[in-house]
Amino acid sequence: MNDAAEQDYMERMTLACNASVQFSEDYRGQLHRFKGAEFQEMFAQEILFYKPIELLEGQVWGEGILVTYDTDDLKKMFEVGIISRDQSVELIDGHVFKTSEKTGRQTDAELNLNMVLLRELGDDAIIHGGFYLDLGAKFAVAPPTAVLQLPGERYEYRTASIGDVILIAEVLEAKPKFWELKLAAYARACVPELWVLNLETGQFEVYADSDGQEFQHKVTLEHGQKVAPLEFPDAEIRWW
Repeated sequence: MNDAAEQDYMERMTLACNASVQFSEDYRGQLHRFKGAEFQEMFAQEILFYKPIELLEGQVWGEGILVTYDTDDLKKMFEVGIISRDQSVELIDGHVFKTSEKTGRQTDAELNLNMVLLRELGDDAIIHGGFYLDLGAKFAVAPPTAVLQLPGERYEYRTASIGDVILIAEVLEAKPKFWELKLAAYARACVPELWVLNLETGQFEVYADSDGQEFQHKVTLEHGQKVAPLEFPDAEIRWW
């Protein structure tokens, strides 16, 4: 490596390190924390490889940069118990975020929305909830509601992925600090339609028509208004 290339490399590494430090600070308390034994098991499972890697305050760092993971890594973490099945986490941009415990109001709203969607769309789609969807190499979430393409047999031997999704719905007691990261990830995954019921504001947000970077169609509905999925315009959903 010549002097100019080495200087360019060092400058890029410095920027990346600074960005990782700031990211870790911005989302302190939101990122899932790994313990020492879990850290060692990640090497045994070849999620991590022996190189300059260390565990600092529950986060894995390599050469001053936060290590990121892919969906296969997350599956393996669940399979071998690095992350237990009763822990609620989401993989967003390769970072493992922990999600808040659901409130009773949130659970009731999710059940109500699922029942309405099942009644209105049950013959034309699959209403899937609470299971992980692979929405990209470094993006995996378990939304309470996902409307998926038929037939159901296509999911017997694989998990649903972005090509199966018609609509995803989220019910939030309050938007988490990392919500904008998650919304941007949904847009980059080109999710056809995203519904967000915000219990804090009593509003229902509809996002669609992603250009691969952000949603071009954004509508906010107030309490009592009806909504119809873009794929099923004749199915009017009273969301509240």
